[in-house]
Amino acid sequence: MKLRMGRLLNEEKKTYSAIFNLILKDLLIYIVFGILMVFVIGQKENMYVDEVYSYGLANHTEGSMMCVEEGYTYYPSGTPWMNYMTVNSENRFDYRTVWANQKADVHPPLYYAILHTICSFFPESFSLWFAGLINILAALGTLFILRKTVLILTGDVRLQRLISIAFVFSAGILSAASFLRMYMFAMFWVTALTCLIVSQIGTYDKRKFYLFLFLCTTGGALTHYYCIVFAVFISVVYGCVLLCRKEWKKAGVFCLAQGTA
Repeated sequence: MKLRMGRLLNEEKKTYSAIFNLILKDLLIYIVFGILMVFVIGQKENMYVDEVYSYGLANHTEGSMMCVEEGYTYYPSGTPWMNYMTVNSENRFDYRTVWANQKADVHPPLYYAILHTICSFFPESFSLWFAGLINILAALGTLFILRKTVLILTGDVRLQRLISIAFVFSAGILSAASFLRMYMFAMFWVTALTCLIVSQIGTYDKRKFYLFLFLCTTGGALTHYYCIVFAVFISVVYGCVLLCRKEWKKAGVFCLAQGTA
């Protein structure tokens, strides 16, 4: 009896050890990715004009463009820059201004509202990390969803890790993470929508599916109009799959749900 209990305890320890090692390996890829993104963003010395607009459209209260009076000497010299890029103490969490700036621009307001929220905690101060934080979190979320999608499609943990490593060390992904615009956030939404559609090919969970479908489609549409184009094409593909299976009711409800979103 004691020998049997000893064997069971040893097997249980081995199981826990295997689970711990698996979690550690998975966690390591996120840690490495985070460190790489922090390093790349920390190396930025200049900002592209669109990155300047990210802050200005999120925080400026006097229109979507920087205001500089001709012939006037500013002291300190960076006053117009700081007025455009930062939140002043009287306009913290002022989302009416964010909305008004987007009406004058061409992009949806969600990314700018989030950036304005972060900047509002640090009024009259500027940092690359305000927008950088959004990119880092969106990139980590994208990696998580990508890994889940690969596992759903293949069931191969080794392939999942290989693709994860390729993603983490991709120059294009790291460049996107360091570009202080809404594109990494948009990537998160389209990856999430892809994972959601893929997960429903073999199964059908009505309540969760339509809830997350609404969140992903709406979140993407409020982040960048490219997400709407992607949502249309992937929805057409999934709708065709349902029609080929002669699942008429599901296809109709799906089209209605996406049309509503």
